[in-house]
Amino acid sequence: MTLVELDRALRKLRLSGMADVLETRLRHAQAERLPPLDLVATLVSDELQRREDRLVARRHKQAAFRDPDRSLENFDFDFNKTMNRALIFDLATGRFIQQREDALFLGPPGTGKSHLAQAIGRAAIQQGYRVTYREAHTLLEQVAEAAIDGTRKTLLADLATVPLLIIDDLGMRKLPHTAAEDLLELIMRRYERAATLLTSNRHAECAVHRGSVWAGLRPPPLGSLAGEPRREECEEAGGGGRGAQARGADASDLDHPGSLRPDARRPRAVGRVTNRSVVTEDEQAR
Repeated sequence: MTLVELDRALRKLRLSGMADVLETRLRHAQAERLPPLDLVATLVSDELQRREDRLVARRHKQAAFRDPDRSLENFDFDFNKTMNRALIFDLATGRFIQQREDALFLGPPGTGKSHLAQAIGRAAIQQGYRVTYREAHTLLEQVAEAAIDGTRKTLLADLATVPLLIIDDLGMRKLPHTAAEDLLELIMRRYERAATLLTSNRHAECAVHRGSVWAGLRPPPLGSLAGEPRREECEEAGGGGRGAQARGADASDLDHPGSLRPDARRPRAVGRVTNRSVVTEDEQAR
């Protein structure tokens, strides 16, 4: 079999990673007098690496990041000296995805929520996880349109099973009238089954009543009474105290992104909701 015929055969077997480097590897093997087994091992390694690269590229494309160049390496941590870097890098390890926990980044525009969310998503892809990224208004418009054309069930099933779903910029734009119900249903479908990372400039705090959208991102209530509001301990990443409790945003607030109830406190810039705690960062704009 000639080199050309071997190349064609490899491609027919869908071993293009081997075919692309075959001639180069043969010349190298001849020059270095490599044993046949080493040559075969090198070609197999080339094929595996090519497939891994293609898989990662495909998952990046499927994730549909708004800003595909965002990473932890090009994030400016210096603009907010109180930011808990250890917390951010812990999320980037993907442990919260493996444990099917949820993350919540809160704060005003310009605090780096979207950058960090996408950077964590990119890191998750490198670790082998499938990721879906959607801006909140786009996601909820898709669900509303799917309800009209009869594909809502299929869409929600797909969104419910992706290992990491990133919902970005909740509350930035006007949402469909069904947004609150759709979002709550999606979050509850994913609860303890898959990880969700949500960013918002809305208020969400340690105690929320049962009608809150944020309730679906939280662990089971610590209280034993069925009718008791869901509560959990809080720990500020900037060194604040534990046990702060207040009311979060209603599901109905999502219909009016510009409106907030006067008794809700302003959130901090970056927060994380896990089965143990909510961790928040100091609110500082660029």
